[in-house]
Parts: sequence; C-alpha cells; structure tokens
Amino acid sequence: MHRENIAALILVLGILGALIVLAFFADQVAPFGPNRMRPTERLQPPSAAHPFGTDDLGRDILSRAVFGARLTLTIGAIVVPLSLLLGVPFYGYDWPTKSNQPNSDAAGPPQPRSYGELASAGHTVYWDPNARVPWTAYQQSAQWHEAYYDNPQSVALKAQLVARYGLRGVGIWALGMDGNDPRMMAAVLGSATPFSAASGPAAAAISGGAGSPGSPGSPGSPGQPGATPSGAAGSATPTPTSNPTPAPTSSPTPRPSPSPTPVVPPLPSPPLPPIH
Repeated sequence: MHRENIAALILVLGILGALIVLAFFADQVAPFGPNRMRPTERLQPPSAAHPFGTDDLGRDILSRAVFGARLTLTIGAIVVPLSLLLGVPFYGYDWPTKSNQPNSDAAGPPQPRSYGELASAGHTVYWDPNARVPWTAYQQSAQWHEAYYDNPQSVALKAQLVARYGLRGVGIWALGMDGNDPRMMAAVLGSATPFSAASGPAAAAISGGAGSPGSPGSPGSPGQPGATPSGAAGSATPTPTSNPTPAPTSSPTPRPSPSPTPVVPPLPSPPLPPIH
C-alpha cells in the first residue's frame, strides 16, 4: 500500500473515531443542550461562548452538531446492516502483460471489458484458485494480454457468500454487460454449472490437452509463437512420390487402427460453498 493511501486511511479513521467519541460523550462535551433557545443571542458569530455561533433561534450550533452526530451514527449503525449489498461486476480488466503466465507483470494500463466481450472472444479460460475468478491470456500484435473477470461460476460463489453471511443481496454492474448469457443472472441467485479449467498455460501444457496453450502443435502457442498454418504462403510444396500399385487380393483390406486419443483427466473445479 502506498504511503499516501496509508496517510489518508489514518486520517479517515481518526475523524471517524473522533465523531464516535463525541457522539458517545455528547452530554459531557456539548456546552449547551441541543434545544436550548436564547432569542437574544440569535445569529451570533463564533465566539468563546459559542465556538460555532448560534442559529436563528439562538441555539448553540456546536451543541446541536455534537448531538446530531449521535443521532446520525445510531441511524447508520441500524440501517447499514439491513441494507448492505455485495457489488458484483459483470466486467473485468484487460492488461497488457510481459508474458502469458498467471499474474504476469503489467506492460501498460488496463482497459475495462465486459463479460460479453470476453466470453465472445473465444480465448482459453483459466481459473485463479486464489481469487477464485476466471482469467484468460492471449496475444495480439506480438503483445500478451491477460484479463481477469467474473463468469457464472465466480458470480455464483459470491452469491453463496451473501447467503452465508446474511447480507441483503447482490448488486450488479451493469445490465447489458452479460452478453445476453442467461447463466449470469442465474448465477446471481447462486446457481451455476460445474466448471473445470487449468490454473494457467503451464498447467494446461502439462495436462497434455490438444490445442491447449503451450502444447506443441498448437498454432500461436507459447511453444510455437511463429507457427504457420498448413497451406500458408511461402511454405515449401512437397514433392509427390509414386507408390507402387498393390496387386488386388481376395483378402479383405485391413483398416488402419485409429490412434488413441490421450485422455486428459479433468481438473478439479473450485468447490462451491453450501448455502446456509
């Protein structure tokens, strides 16, 4: 945390603490009663007797402010727990980064992007087990980008947190950013489909999944950033070779056995805490 932020936090906590003390000891701190009227002292400027002056009825403004702080803090302490909402964004931030590894150093300022934009881009989705949110990494004009955002699974986790601690509900920002995906609004109610994803490109490569970032043979993957698709301009044309024509036989032609497809065990999905 920056020093400026620490100083501002200390200042805010100091002011709040002073207000709480004044409100709690209002009877001892206030020089007069809040409703004591002196018509002969109306509209007085600040003075030793009235540090904040007096109002049009001759009441001491400092005393009224001290007792008003007590009333304000009491109302706030009652109302806030009854109306506390958890804010959930339907968007995330796209950072230019120095690599495609999780939490890579930023190479520039971020840009906000809605869930609809990120979901429709079709990039490989990973899962951050610490923040419990999805993220994606992709390359654009030789520049790596990482975007961390919320999807139906992470929104459902937050909704279940609200139910667990008895908050009043979930507030979203904003309608229209969900890309018309009904799963996002369903997740606000705490429901989501199971979700499995690697924690990052390196984990996806170790799993051996075809087409996962970092796996050999994946165009544009970190292992082959300059891979050229088959048939691209400039590639060498293979020279056809003549094969001898096999003599016809009465025996059935054996079919080549298909190559076995590697089975990738599904990565464990983040556990959804039960709703109490």
